[in-house]
Amino acid sequence: MKSHSKKRIAFRPTLNDICLEDRVVLNVGGSAHVASLTSAVRAQQANSPNTFTRRELQSVYRQQFNAAQASLRQYLSTQISQLYANGRPTAEQLANFKTQAAGAINATAFRISSQLALLPRATDRLVANLQDSLLSNNGTSLVSRINRLVNSPRINQSAARLDAAINRSVGSFTNQARGQFTNYLTTTPIYQLSQDATSGARIPLAQYMAQQVVGQFGNSIAGLAQSFPTVANTAIFNNGVMSTDPAVQQAFASQLGSALGVINNQLASNIGVFQGLGSTLAPVLQQSFYGTGQQTGGGGGGTGFTNLYAALSSVPTTSSQDFLTGVNTAFNGLYSNVSQSLTNAFRYSPTGTTGLPTGPLSNPWGPVYQNFGNGFNSGFGTGVMGFGQSQAGSGNSFGNGFSGLVTAQNTAFGFNQPVFQGFGLTTGIGTTGTGTISTGTTGTGITGTIGV
Repeated sequence: MKSHSKKRIAFRPTLNDICLEDRVVLNVGGSAHVASLTSAVRAQQANSPNTFTRRELQSVYRQQFNAAQASLRQYLSTQISQLYANGRPTAEQLANFKTQAAGAINATAFRISSQLALLPRATDRLVANLQDSLLSNNGTSLVSRINRLVNSPRINQSAARLDAAINRSVGSFTNQARGQFTNYLTTTPIYQLSQDATSGARIPLAQYMAQQVVGQFGNSIAGLAQSFPTVANTAIFNNGVMSTDPAVQQAFASQLGSALGVINNQLASNIGVFQGLGSTLAPVLQQSFYGTGQQTGGGGGGTGFTNLYAALSSVPTTSSQDFLTGVNTAFNGLYSNVSQSLTNAFRYSPTGTTGLPTGPLSNPWGPVYQNFGNGFNSGFGTGVMGFGQSQAGSGNSFGNGFSGLVTAQNTAFGFNQPVFQGFGLTTGIGTTGTGTISTGTTGTGITGTIGV
């Protein structure tokens, strides 16, 4: 990998700035943590202008770093066990593992970056420094460290030795991230910078962060909606006619499912910063995305939005124009449902535009990591991570690493994603269940509401 320039474009996922992103832990348990956030909620409900103290934020994000660390460690440990299942791996297998590990680390960078970007001015330096610590080619990043460990004959002679060495490196990064976050908290006037993006009025920090959650979700869905026609025209249309081959549609549905999984992960991660959003939020979000597996109709060609998968399954397929219009309606319906659920849970009235963002959406990685993973971060040109066709010969190890970690996290978050059956080829979608949004080292669920 070639070295990266230090110049960066700020990672700004706010709704009104119309920047794509910023998907991590839905819930990180611990009675002391819950108690501290409960006090923050009470302070906010008493019209306190600050909401969260710096100490409370330190506790919240420390647990988020720990949960991200545990998730990455567990995933890499599982892959190492499989790597050595039949003895010492070959050079090719080790090379594939390095690429796979880079994908998983990239998912971790995306996760933590999303959460940090909820805070005022965190994208100016903090998010960029964290991504450098994880992904840069400067020899000190986590990716670089793991590459050296995998290449070392002394370390790679056994699964146990490699696993232990990688665990230490992941732990070292977590300590570094904590230090970077502490520096941010002590040098940034977060309360003065907590301003409404539309009016410029100062608002409580919790409300500012809640607005960022909704704004990031809107930008991510808008990015997928904007890139959808380009990918669909290549993948499932031929001269304006949709393919009825189930295999062709399933290949595209797999790409769509992966992109939605990234958005699920981002949303769940950001919600995880707030303890106590309500036990009903997880099934509500699950329903908005995927339904129960039994609903049909709605969306682009129906009479009302039920869930995204149902809406997509009923869009008109007689022409590409009608199809894409119906798809856009389906994405708008999803945004409306989810944003309303979030604002209800956060208890604040949104300002500014309420529709799906339509302006240009910047890539969350800026120019430095946009093409990380042979273009994975830029969606292979579409702008949405992992969406679109990878370059010939680039292999799937990076994407497998990214998606593998994201899928494991989404399962813990409570998002159960069914298999989408295609457009106009079926009357329903695959069966799925619902779960409680939960994750973290203790695996406890989030309950209650947070007033902002």
